[in-house]
Amino acid sequence: MIFLFFLPLILLVLLTGLSFLMYAVYRSHPRDSRTRSLALSVMVLVILGMYLGLGWIFVAAGSIWKYPGVVLFAVVALILGKCLVEYLYTAPHLRTMHAVPLQDPQLVGLSREVASRFKIAPPAVYITHYEVPNAFTLGRKSQSRLIITDGLLDLTYDEVRAVFAHELAHIKSNDSLIKTVASVMRSILIFDPVIRLVYSRIYVEREFVADERSARVIGKPQDLVSALRKIYKDVLEFGEGLPSQSVLNYSQKIYKAESIRLQQGIPSDPILKNRFIVERKMMPGSVVMERVKRLSEMEKKIRKVKRLPKK
Repeated sequence: MIFLFFLPLILLVLLTGLSFLMYAVYRSHPRDSRTRSLALSVMVLVILGMYLGLGWIFVAAGSIWKYPGVVLFAVVALILGKCLVEYLYTAPHLRTMHAVPLQDPQLVGLSREVASRFKIAPPAVYITHYEVPNAFTLGRKSQSRLIITDGLLDLTYDEVRAVFAHELAHIKSNDSLIKTVASVMRSILIFDPVIRLVYSRIYVEREFVADERSARVIGKPQDLVSALRKIYKDVLEFGEGLPSQSVLNYSQKIYKAESIRLQQGIPSDPILKNRFIVERKMMPGSVVMERVKRLSEMEKKIRKVKRLPKK
């Protein structure tokens, strides 16, 4: 009985030490987003393990303490079950977003072209009625969904290719798995400030990693910079945090002659207030600026390499 009590206690101490170690790794690599996101991913799993270990301690203590232990076990089981459902089944999300299969052969072909560059299976492409340019992915790597908004048609083909590459970089890294776990933990463990902080940072770091990977595969970071500037148009006017309502009220009627919408003669539609999309995708202006800065630095390095004389 003593062994059953001290074993989870030792496990809890080890997990606590591991969480501090991962935090130290995260802090010591300010510009290495891959290492930082890996450290944060481990922290997500460690936090889940700590709740499990704490529940084990309570149950092993017996008497009245077993009841909070059972509650903690139930919470962990609820998190894992919800993660499994959200990760494997994308249909509920597609219904929530009113997303339908995209019929445009050029854009579907573009997604397949980008997928071939990443050497992954092409995702099923969906479109949802929302005028703010946006795109994101759902599902696991072997059965992914790429969702775009009507507003993305206001970008050029090169910009859309860059956006597709960014989203497929998430698929290549299987980001939806750890992001789903972190998101579900944040929604259930609403009293835990640590998981809320970890979730917000892992989301940002995975964006940096996807930017870098997509820019290297496509070879034109400036296309993604151009797309970001249109998606987050004049983001600094709204200040840090970028309120969702400000995005909804902001005019999206600035089109260019080379945009997909005008090339194909697709009419613009009134903005539909799809809160699901806005709340999930808009990020602080400082993060957008940092993404643009890093991509611009990559663009300069690529141009410098191209100018070097061949031996």
